[in-house]
Amino acid sequence: MYEKEVLKSVVLGLLDKLVALVKESEEVCDNLYTYFNIPYGALGTETTGKAIDLVVSTIETLIDCHVSIDGNDWINWWIWETKMGKKNTEVTVNGKKYEITDTEKLYDFMVMESEKGQQDEEHKTQSC
Repeated sequence: MYEKEVLKSVVLGLLDKLVALVKESEEVCDNLYTYFNIPYGALGTETTGKAIDLVVSTIETLIDCHVSIDGNDWINWWIWETKMGKKNTEVTVNGKKYEITDTEKLYDFMVMESEKGQQDEEHKTQSC
């Protein structure tokens, strides 16, 4: 159990840093556009996007080493589609609704879905 607590702590720390990085990147882009009329995506913001992708990949790898994530890109969905838990945060999986409004709920959802997927796979294997 201790290992899962450590994993959750590490992943939540990375998710919090990821949220800060995204917010800072958006603020820089807003200021570049507002004050200099420089469009989004210019002046190194692509590099920030790569850093974001790297952090997302690292988080997914950490989780996947302990539980197999289901292949859905939940982290990017949560960052970009929900504006980091501020809008459209409800997701329905197998008829059950989940409200993912913060990083802890995101982590718990990804792990829960992963563990459920592993149990389903084990059940299929045992049934054969």
